[in-house]
Amino acid sequence: MYIPEPGVAVLPDGSVRHPIITICGSTRFRDELITVVGELTHAGWLVFPVGVTDKSRVIDDQTKVLLNDIHQQKIRMSDAIYVVNKDGYIGKSTADEIRYATLWSRTVYYMEPV
Repeated sequence: MYIPEPGVAVLPDGSVRHPIITICGSTRFRDELITVVGELTHAGWLVFPVGVTDKSRVIDDQTKVLLNDIHQQKIRMSDAIYVVNKDGYIGKSTADEIRYATLWSRTVYYMEPV
């Protein structure tokens, strides 16, 4: 599992700004998503996790649109995204998120080499 080093900035008042990273990936990798949040946090990133990891939750179309909008806002607010691509898997939604992050000039990191 690759964990990037954050580029921490010291602000004029002496406080530290930790970079923000949004997690992207299939919710089928729930355990990996949770692990990555912890690893990135301990490395010094401020982490926006995936909003839903409960496979039993039924999500209607209206809620899917809402969650997608929220996730895109997380990406816009971030310095980077981190793709959980276990065994090389990148689904359609995650591929869309990677394209969106690239459109916004966000750095894209991957858990496994692509």
